[in-house]
Amino acid sequence: MIILALRTDQNVSFMFLYDKNKMIDHYEWLSQHRLALELNQKIKNFLNKNQKKLIDLDGLVVYRGPGSFTGLRIGVSLMNAISYGFNIPIVGTSSINNDSWILEGINRLFDQDNDKIVYPIYDQPIKITQPKK
Repeated sequence: MIILALRTDQNVSFMFLYDKNKMIDHYEWLSQHRLALELNQKIKNFLNKNQKKLIDLDGLVVYRGPGSFTGLRIGVSLMNAISYGFNIPIVGTSSINNDSWILEGINRLFDQDNDKIVYPIYDQPIKITQPKK
């Protein structure tokens, strides 16, 4: 089972590739203010480096928060799109202890869990501005 894991809740983003519960590779980069521009290509390059394509993935794990509104929105949305487009099971996790969010997600995938759509958890409640009259 080939699993791609992504965390985009901070200025530094992380990607991991697992075969079952063994890490094959990982990549981290300063994504601050460029995540929307770079994330698609970063995933493609990461998979190419490991001789994989999106079609080869058996599961996705995405960190759903809490964290940065913009970073989570971009990362979770892209992973949801990949899941939907390639019919790949996806799970969202929110464990903040080191890599336990990944292991939690991998275990859920092995248990055949599939969130189908992951919803982010932000640091604070969303503030909606009232329209001006």
